[in-house]
Amino acid sequence: MNNLQEDIQNITNGAKLLSPIDSINIIYHYTDVGGLQGILASNNIWASHAYFMNDKEELFYCYDLIIEILKEYGKSKNAEATLRLYQLLLHRMEDVRKRETEDGSRVNRSKEYRASEFILSFSLNEDSFSLWAQRRGYGYNLGVVYKELNHILNESGYLYIPGKVEYDKNKQASIIKYVIDEFTQLFVKHQDLSNDELENLVKSFSYKIRLFANFFKRPQFKNDEEFRIVIYNYKDDKYSIPKYRIYGEVFIPYIDAIPEKLNLKNLPLQSICIGPLVPHSFAKEGVSYYLDDLGYDITKVKISSSEVQLRYL
Repeated sequence: MNNLQEDIQNITNGAKLLSPIDSINIIYHYTDVGGLQGILASNNIWASHAYFMNDKEELFYCYDLIIEILKEYGKSKNAEATLRLYQLLLHRMEDVRKRETEDGSRVNRSKEYRASEFILSFSLNEDSFSLWAQRRGYGYNLGVVYKELNHILNESGYLYIPGKVEYDKNKQASIIKYVIDEFTQLFVKHQDLSNDELENLVKSFSYKIRLFANFFKRPQFKNDEEFRIVIYNYKDDKYSIPKYRIYGEVFIPYIDAIPEKLNLKNLPLQSICIGPLVPHSFAKEGVSYYLDDLGYDITKVKISSSEVQLRYL
């Protein structure tokens, strides 16, 4: 029998199943004026804990889709030989869903295990009606050169995964089925698995497929054209206590995506776009002065006003 653990490690990297990102040049971070000032002053961007993103039901959506597909597999005509596997995977994902989406369950895990994903959220749309509307027409977006930011993150010491958010439910289902099929093949290949080996296989499935909870969103959010960088905040294989900020009377866990040790002089900034309801003439002057005093070459940073037509919201 070939080594089961080696075969599990050779399962396709989930990030490779997402849409290609090789051609991405500029990514856009939408924020308010306070966020813009903080980012420029600190040469840093805060990555917020995955549980505290705007769509509080992201995790529900992904896990429910996985569970729905596993139930379909369990009913298929060819499932008899692998029915046990599908039942175990289903029970595992139902447990994961409960653990990851119930507030009390999250807290009770304490430091033994807490999800460590922190998310940098960008858009591929440089002037998004949807994202300006969410900010009621105010705010700014920063256009960042992705390849340069990626190089900086490579120096940070974090494990991170960049990727486009997938909104198409058919594509999401195809990706999930691909991973299920890979594990099914391993189950068939390795006959007479011990209980411990089978448990390892099932746990490995949940670890592999959990990635997609951070990259799958409901179709109605597709106009956001979101691009994410998921950063794993582990130190010495243990949960690392994050920082906290206050937003709307709520404590939000976050980490600095760019550690101070890198001594970054300036962000790889390509542009700043001003929201459609911000008084543009004053805003352009103010941002230009601020960038110049921070040491940016303002001849290389495009400062523009949104062309989205929003009279009021």
